[in-house]
Amino acid sequence: MTTSVSQRDQPVIDVVMSCYGGERYLPGAIESVLHQSYSHLRFIIVDDGSPGEVRDIVGRYAEQDPRILFLLKEHTGLTPSLRYGVEAGSAPWIARMDSDDIWYPEKLAEQVRMITTHDDIVLCGTGCVLINEQGERQGEYRYPERHEDLLRHLFSQKRFFPHSSAVFSRAAYEKVGGYRTPFVKSQDADLWLRLARCGRITSLPDSFLELRKHEAQISQQKRGYPQFVYSCAAVICARLRERDEEREPLHDEEHWNAFLDRVSESVQETRALAAREELAAIKTLWHEKNPRLFCRSIRFLLGGDLFRCLRWRMYGNRPFTDAFARQWTNERG
Repeated sequence: MTTSVSQRDQPVIDVVMSCYGGERYLPGAIESVLHQSYSHLRFIIVDDGSPGEVRDIVGRYAEQDPRILFLLKEHTGLTPSLRYGVEAGSAPWIARMDSDDIWYPEKLAEQVRMITTHDDIVLCGTGCVLINEQGERQGEYRYPERHEDLLRHLFSQKRFFPHSSAVFSRAAYEKVGGYRTPFVKSQDADLWLRLARCGRITSLPDSFLELRKHEAQISQQKRGYPQFVYSCAAVICARLRERDEEREPLHDEEHWNAFLDRVSESVQETRALAAREELAAIKTLWHEKNPRLFCRSIRFLLGGDLFRCLRWRMYGNRPFTDAFARQWTNERG
């Protein structure tokens, strides 16, 4: 591949990965980055105060490959660790990697090809292959390529390309303020919604990532409920920004916590997450032909949630977040 890089002596992409435990999958994740066919990268690995063997594992790789920058810090969570890692770099493009996922060798090469031939792109993701704890293939997801379609997916909280597939512009990242620490979850959705106001977002049509699903990951905690609440909060904040930048409830911790509590209560009242989960279960039914799952879905639909499922299928969660943003604005003048 011929790269369009003005300064060949500097890394084109800073790959940022935060680690907190996860020793089982860490070597595979590291090796998949180091074995990229596109080698102009700096690999910034942040140990977020891991209690296990992360330091020894990463240290061994760092001794062998000078492209690795290994940073140690106290445990503060994913979002502050990502900010720390990004600030340690200087490359014009940033790639995210998770310590339990796997990149295919051509991933960065294909994304660099895209971003260097389209000056208006600020964010580029890819499709993904789902794998389980044993690395067995569970399915595949591909995402829209057009900016407008991806933006609709973000606002409706439908499937979007994984955080660890993303490459984004440092200039745009700094312009919008980067990862925001109040978003302890769904910090990617919050960032993508702000980046989309700076330029075009896109996704490669093919899969270049193996996305691992297991019980220990953040998105699976409490069946994904906290993740969903923060995702709703990210979309609502985007709607509030459209009206007035000052309307976002991020002024202080007290206002933010009150806002999150209100979002959580509304999610429970509208059963939005339940509708999304049931639609996903029904889709699984068609693939697995699972009678038990079928009976559960029938009970759910007969329980009065058929309308909610149909509305989610058509509009995602957009009616809920739009209505919440309007009400929040009206209450505050």
